[in-house]
Amino acid sequence: MKKWLLGLLSACLLFVSCFFPPAEARAFAPLDEIELFEITVSPNEDATLDLDYHIRWKVLDSTSEGPLTWVRIGVPNRFQKNLTSKSDCISELSYSSDGGAFVEVFFVREYRAGEVVDFSFSFTQERIFTYQKERDQIEFRFIPGWFEEIEVKTLRVLWKESGVQYTNATDRKNGYCIWEYALSFNQQVQVDVAYPTNYFPKADMDLQYSDSTEDPLPIIIVICCLVAVIILIVVLLKYAERNRCGGYYAHRGYYGRSFYSPWWYFGRHGVDRHGKPLDPPTVVNHGGGGTGGCACACACACACAGGGRAGCSRKDFTVSAEQINRSLQHKNKENPS
Repeated sequence: MKKWLLGLLSACLLFVSCFFPPAEARAFAPLDEIELFEITVSPNEDATLDLDYHIRWKVLDSTSEGPLTWVRIGVPNRFQKNLTSKSDCISELSYSSDGGAFVEVFFVREYRAGEVVDFSFSFTQERIFTYQKERDQIEFRFIPGWFEEIEVKTLRVLWKESGVQYTNATDRKNGYCIWEYALSFNQQVQVDVAYPTNYFPKADMDLQYSDSTEDPLPIIIVICCLVAVIILIVVLLKYAERNRCGGYYAHRGYYGRSFYSPWWYFGRHGVDRHGKPLDPPTVVNHGGGGTGGCACACACACACAGGGRAGCSRKDFTVSAEQINRSLQHKNKENPS
């Protein structure tokens, strides 16, 4: 009994250790760390911002997911221009809206564990200010891109001090408002700055802050789609008009074309040989009860425009009186009254 209990306890412990490992075993092992993330901000007369990014990125693990070849750095929105590399180690820069607003930085070579890639780039950020009428201020709230799985040893934001009326900076030095922090995983810093409105004489109040990350669909594509839809509708209407009297009903007394029915109705209507309007035959069994005869199978397939059953082509649809009589006699034998 004791051996049985010990075995059961061991099995339980094994199960727990497999599915619920101890805290140290579950601890997240970062692939990289950022030694320095420095952003220098220079406002322009139109309330856009010139942003210079300088980053020292250290690779800690190049085995789990391979060496470092590119990184993504968050930016406020899609309204950025003049994206420029300032480092020889950068092979390409591009904007990406995949999952947000980012600048993707591609390097000229691979970086492995223990190596540090030191790179810089710049761009002009538009549509980042808001106008506060009651205070007659133009305000900026800027949150530098943060990193969910990377620690930032030093985040430093340097914002030119000239004209600043309010700021939540931690320091002012050498003509800059300064924010400096060490950030753990997924931490961020909020940079707040306010100016008197007249400090930006060229600010366009119609171009205030936007959180848009994706470019709108080009107008030419929208126009082409609308034209295509209109053409498709016209083609369908023409097709419906041509086929009002064809197919299944063409061999059941439907001749010619007549528009006595509403124009939007796609059912098959027509007139008899003398021009008298005719309606489609009434379905008395509501589509049920057939046992494989051509009259049921073909009517369903052709009238519903689906199924593609054999025997529905126009040339094969004529049924002789002799065939009908044989079918009825066979049915009476199977189901005598």
